[in-house]
Amino acid sequence: MLPEGEHLRVLKLEPGRGDDPLLCHLEVLSVKDAWRKYEAISYVWGNPDDTRYIVLDGHELPITTSLYDALKHFRNPETDVTLWADSVCIQQSNPPEKGRQVQLMGKIYEGAARVRVWLGVDK
Repeated sequence: MLPEGEHLRVLKLEPGRGDDPLLCHLEVLSVKDAWRKYEAISYVWGNPDDTRYIVLDGHELPITTSLYDALKHFRNPETDVTLWADSVCIQQSNPPEKGRQVQLMGKIYEGAARVRVWLGVDK
C-alpha cells in the first residue's frame, strides 16, 4: 500500500544482458522527490494472456510479453535503470489505489527524466 499523499512506485531494473532473467524491485517515492529520477515507459499492453515472467522483489510476476520485451530492450548491462511502467508500478488489484494513481499519471509522466515509447520488437 502506498502512503497517503502523492506517491508512486518506481521499478529498479537490475543490470543484465541478453537472456539473463529480468531482476527488479520496487521503491516508493513521493512524486516531488522522484522528479527526474526515473524514465516512464509508454507501451502497448498487448494480449493479456501472452505473458512472461520477471523476478520482482524475489517473486515471479507475470507481465505482458510487450512489457517484458520493452524491459529487456531498456535494461542496461552495467547499471540499474529506474523506470515507471503502469502495469507493474500501480497495484492493479487495488481499485482505490489504481484510481488515485490514474489521477496522478499526468504528474508521473511530467516528472519523468524522459518518456520511452515501446511499439514492439522489430519484425
